Amino acid sequence: MREHGAWVKIGFDRMALDLKRRAEELHASRS
Repeated sequence: MREHGAWVKIGFDRMALDLKRRAEELHASRS
């Protein structure tokens, strides 16, 4: 189960980075 938790964390971190990048691109295109 510990390995599964690690994969979930990796996926979550990657998703968070992707969302952050998209938010920054939106902000840059607006200004």
